[in-house]
Amino acid sequence: MKNFYKRVSLFVLFAMLSLSVVFFYIKSKYDYREKIEILSNNSMAIIFNYNLVFENFFANYFRYPYSIEEFYNYWEGDTVGFGYAGAKKLMQDPFSVKGSDLLYVPIYSRASKESEGFLLISAGIDGKIDNQIKDTIYFESVKTLRLYNYLAPATTLTYRKYNLHFSFKDYLLGNSDLMVEYADGIAIFLNNASHRVYTPTQLMNKLYPRGFTRLDCSVEGKVKSVNDSTVAITDDTCSVVCTMYKGRPFKANKNELVRIAGCFRNKLDPKTKTIYLDHCIAVDR
Repeated sequence: MKNFYKRVSLFVLFAMLSLSVVFFYIKSKYDYREKIEILSNNSMAIIFNYNLVFENFFANYFRYPYSIEEFYNYWEGDTVGFGYAGAKKLMQDPFSVKGSDLLYVPIYSRASKESEGFLLISAGIDGKIDNQIKDTIYFESVKTLRLYNYLAPATTLTYRKYNLHFSFKDYLLGNSDLMVEYADGIAIFLNNASHRVYTPTQLMNKLYPRGFTRLDCSVEGKVKSVNDSTVAITDDTCSVVCTMYKGRPFKANKNELVRIAGCFRNKLDPKTKTIYLDHCIAVDR
């Protein structure tokens, strides 16, 4: 009889442990899906999503922030309703057991030595950041990071949807992180500029007298003059002086037809019919 009760007790104990494990599994899976949904909603937001708030910074400085603190300081002076509080809320990592922010990682170009890209990394299913990043990260070294997933770098304003499966093993033994966003700012800029291609005269007619404070565009025409830092393009009526972006060498001969993408920053001279573009990069015609 004692053996019987002992077996029953062991069975009950085993059943209780099994139920506890099942309950813990179900709850963990539900929490995981809920947290993934938070990241997806933040990525899919129409106005203030992960990609757009950093592109706002890039549009002003032609680079991404060197640190998350610089990003927060940038939005602290915001007047469009997002502000410092909005930036802090957006950057909260729903997976972090410490309530930490998403890990922001500027991605540098070896050519320009500038932060041309960025990563946002979540602690992921195990609740802690496993990547301890102390050195500069370049585009070529992103794949060396320990990540559950890999997103191709965005070359346009991208809305991410995460469909990762819950893994109980990763929950217990995971030692990787979750990639939330990965963007290539130069590629996004070139993609935007490719949709607005003008001759110098067409660009002048678009910009003056109505005026634009900022416009990413491409200009196509003959090379009027060229040196180490600038290229002047003309169509014999108007001219565009392009200050070339560092790290992207450019060679052309006088009178050669070229296409150059650049940023208009409200600099033009209607008397000489000259437009000035910054951060210019030669592109294929």
